[in-house]
Amino acid sequence: MTCRGSPSTPIPRVRAGAYAVLALVPQEASVFIAMNQFQVNPERTAEFEAAWRTRESHLSGVPGFLQFALLKGDEAGDFVSHTVWQSRDAFLAWAQSDAFRRAHNTAMPEGVLIGHPRARFYEAVIVEGAEAAPSR
Repeated sequence: MTCRGSPSTPIPRVRAGAYAVLALVPQEASVFIAMNQFQVNPERTAEFEAAWRTRESHLSGVPGFLQFALLKGDEAGDFVSHTVWQSRDAFLAWAQSDAFRRAHNTAMPEGVLIGHPRARFYEAVIVEGAEAAPSR
């Protein structure tokens, strides 16, 4: 499957929980990726991972939500939360919802994070998936 990028029309900055989102709404729907990069105290990565494993995400049933992954980098303490959405509009609706506020209501214990998460947002230009294996 291939998705082509589309021109975007800027709209005002949206304040959602602890994150500010610069909303650029595409004229056509496309796959949208929202990520937060975390620098975690290397001595407390197990505590960070446990907090994510035991959290209530509030993502189930959210319109346009496709996938979540917590990624652990090769460098000590480097993590990324990665969500995939059907469109930027779907993500923005989530970022302005009560479910989003509930999901982001619990703070990490003091000293687990080094600084604030860095939010990054991307429109998919090309999306490829695994082809179905040929039947025999």
